[in-house]
Amino acid sequence: MNTTPKRIHTHPQLAATLAAVFILGTGTAIAQQISPADQEYFESKIRPILVDYCYSCHGDGATKGSLDLGTKAGALSGGSSGPAVVPNDPGKSLMIQRIKDLGDPMPPAGKDAPTETEIAELENWIRRGAPDPRVGKSAGVIKNEQDMAKARKHWGFQKVQTPSVPSSAVVFSGKLKNWIKNPIDAYILQELEKQNMVPSLPADKLTLLRRVYFDL
Repeated sequence: MNTTPKRIHTHPQLAATLAAVFILGTGTAIAQQISPADQEYFESKIRPILVDYCYSCHGDGATKGSLDLGTKAGALSGGSSGPAVVPNDPGKSLMIQRIKDLGDPMPPAGKDAPTETEIAELENWIRRGAPDPRVGKSAGVIKNEQDMAKARKHWGFQKVQTPSVPSSAVVFSGKLKNWIKNPIDAYILQELEKQNMVPSLPADKLTLLRRVYFDL
């Protein structure tokens, strides 16, 4: 019996790619870990500053200068001028440099600008490693009663109700007369009628068998 271990041959380029994926994946997982204290600090101190002074140009879909501060990835990667945030180093962070630039400040002259206290909070946040719990697009924050009233109208906060099932305005004959088998079908039929369309006829057994064949 041959007990010699088998040698696994791996393409060098494939091995390098897998190693890079592993390292990047591990790094991402580590980077996304954030303590409750850091998360509370970001939500209470940092996110409101970004929303108040930055999002009009660099967030909520606005990416002036290719910079999106509405996401963690956007803040770290930066825009056309380079990384906006360099963790642990406020001096090298372009966001701090531009805020303090008296000749060409950000936000631009004439707009509300962060106070000295708020700038100090941003610097402290970066000095702490720029902990950021955001994953994906930032949803912003609710700042006043007007925002709260608007938020209450979101469908996710409405009471669950049983809607009225739409009745078809067209009386189909023949095979389509009994097409609606459940309430969902009624909604589908209603939308089809708006497009002046009719449902497809049920597939025959040969067609169903062909679909199963391709699925398997």
